[in-house]
Amino acid sequence: MDVDYFPRLTDLSLDAFLESLRIDTIDLNNVLAFSNSVFLPEQLSETLITKMSAKNLLNHQTISLFEPTNTRLRKISIPDASSAIDVAELQIFQKHKLKEIRLGGLQITIDTLVDSLNEWTRLNLEKLSVSKAAFPLCFSERYLPITSPIITLKNLRELDLSETNLNLHLLDVIVEELPLMESLNISNTGINDLSCLLKCKSRLKTLIMSNVFLLPSNCNDEMLDHVFFHLDELRHLDISFEKFSNPVHIITAPDLSHTFPITHLVDKLPKLVSLDISGNESVSEDVLIAFLQSHENLKFFGLLDTGLCNSDVFLNTQHFLYRPDLLVTGSASLDQIVLSLKLYSKRTIFLQSTLYNLYSSSDRKDFGPRPDLVKIMTDVMKTHSMSFKVQLACTACLYNLTKSGWFDNDTFGIPSTLMTEVAHLILNAMSTFAKHPQLQKNALLTLCNDRMLQNTNMDRYRCARLVLDALCRFTDEATQRLCVAISSIVVARISTDQMNELGSEKRYMQKLLALVKRKLDIIAADPTLGYALSTLWNITDESPQTCTVFLEQGGLELFTKMLDEYVDCDPVLTKILGLLNNIAEFADLRSCLMTFEVINPIRNLLGSASIENSYFSAGILANLISPGPQVWTIEKIPRDDILIELSESISRWKHIEGEMVAYRSFRPFLPLLNCYETYQAQLWALWAVQHVLTVNASRYYRMVLEEKLCDIFMELIQRSDTNPLVKQQAEIILHQLHEYGRKKITVFKF
Repeated sequence: MDVDYFPRLTDLSLDAFLESLRIDTIDLNNVLAFSNSVFLPEQLSETLITKMSAKNLLNHQTISLFEPTNTRLRKISIPDASSAIDVAELQIFQKHKLKEIRLGGLQITIDTLVDSLNEWTRLNLEKLSVSKAAFPLCFSERYLPITSPIITLKNLRELDLSETNLNLHLLDVIVEELPLMESLNISNTGINDLSCLLKCKSRLKTLIMSNVFLLPSNCNDEMLDHVFFHLDELRHLDISFEKFSNPVHIITAPDLSHTFPITHLVDKLPKLVSLDISGNESVSEDVLIAFLQSHENLKFFGLLDTGLCNSDVFLNTQHFLYRPDLLVTGSASLDQIVLSLKLYSKRTIFLQSTLYNLYSSSDRKDFGPRPDLVKIMTDVMKTHSMSFKVQLACTACLYNLTKSGWFDNDTFGIPSTLMTEVAHLILNAMSTFAKHPQLQKNALLTLCNDRMLQNTNMDRYRCARLVLDALCRFTDEATQRLCVAISSIVVARISTDQMNELGSEKRYMQKLLALVKRKLDIIAADPTLGYALSTLWNITDESPQTCTVFLEQGGLELFTKMLDEYVDCDPVLTKILGLLNNIAEFADLRSCLMTFEVINPIRNLLGSASIENSYFSAGILANLISPGPQVWTIEKIPRDDILIELSESISRWKHIEGEMVAYRSFRPFLPLLNCYETYQAQLWALWAVQHVLTVNASRYYRMVLEEKLCDIFMELIQRSDTNPLVKQQAEIILHQLHEYGRKKITVFKF
């Protein structure tokens, strides 16, 4: 089983350590350091510095953690060193004996880096990668120097100068002066002649020259034949070509239709085991077959965007040249697509093509869970966080990869830790590209997954804000339905303080109420309305600020009309009554509900056949009557009649199996439980507590203990002025708690 998508304990530990590094709290005049007793072994030190770079935690303050008294570095790998490494940081590296250096995007020159190395490193360095860096300019900054300190690294085996300002003269000097160099990367440089490579023909084993344009005027067919005829030791060759790439240091733009003809490789390079010609569209199948016949040891063939990946040679197991062990990149099969994703994860043009192929292949009902592909998607999204096209494609692919097949068993499905990372990256994409409707829709489709919203450790508050922002920005029905569907779930899972912050945003309330009004105008009772009402219900729960905004924005008038128009639609009525129940819990807001137009339809619903609607209607009325007769101001509806009807309704209710409502706490019930003058209010609150304890004891048992409701129940039983029905209900609840406590092997004292 492939377990690459499961985090290692080492990674988890280092991530936890890095989370504790809050750079913004560090005195700028100070630097960080481990205590003298701390020493990190080689592998741990190297992993830590790479992770710190990836999290933008590497700078002049934190680099001091890597003093040789506390760490040991033999390899340094910082893919993006543009902001992390300067001359000052090099002083730390100078203290270590390095055998491998990989620094991408250096802002200092390549020569400055090499000059800073200590003598041991100069003599022993085996691998150097300075992609996207530059050699210094001289002669009024118009020309490269005739040589470079790189040539002093005599032990160098592997050199990556891709996307640098390397020129032919400097390359000629380097290949001549580095006697052990076996691997060379000159991709995306201005090199247009390969003849100097003949100087290292006896040792060059790997040549990577993707997006290198060999102009016929400098390197004609005869010269190519001559060069590759003599590169007998070459094992790995990459001559791939991204049609729309834009090499940084090419001064004269060549003809973009020019491709590398592999006819020059037939019957040459006898030791070749891997060849990448992806993007070279002019290759014929006859040449392909001739090449394969002359290279029986080939183990990898890059054929993305060539059309050749569809050849029977690779797909038909009966073909005389079919090799089951030959790895091929392309679009003809899922195996080809997956390999392309892994190998071209940092090459934007190829990546976009591969993501499109993956989306097409994964858009099938029988496509099973593939956590390995999901992990690749997350890595790609992190690498190309600012590329709109890549993020758009990834969000679409992730929807296909996560919409089904997520099992509770992490061994066969997608682990919740990986899904949490997916959610985090989806939210990043939504934030970065907030104005792009299709990306937002892709992201919303992926997020609209109950398991992702409920069972991961995603930042639900951030999710709620981004989703409600999208609701305010986009007007199409599909997007709005997704927004309210997601918000209806995540809003219920955020803290009360966070909910108050959301509720204070009037634009969110205005948009939600406008959506509800639009549905009311056509008397629609579709899912969009249901989700919008659920969002409003959840966002006003235990939040007087949000309830106030709801009232100020005309929500009560709108909901009063809905009580009449949706009188026969129980699901809609339940959500309306639930929100009005939230308002009724706050003494300062109850007067807004004290009108005949509001109370009369609620009173009528007390006798509803729907226990949910009867329950929430009773809750509203219980809160309104609890302060006493002096606050009841509706003359057309006698308070005494409400008391009788409320008592009769509660006595008719039978407990149902499903959970009608989820409570954040029992705090709203406390005033009702202490309302001895109006026992009907006490009775309703006790019935509510018993109901949730019955259907979800594991959650509410702890809540009862934490909020010390048992003391209140005992007081209800012991006081002489307690109504007998109330006393009986309190005894039932205490017995219920006692029985559950026994099952939990918990000592419960009355």
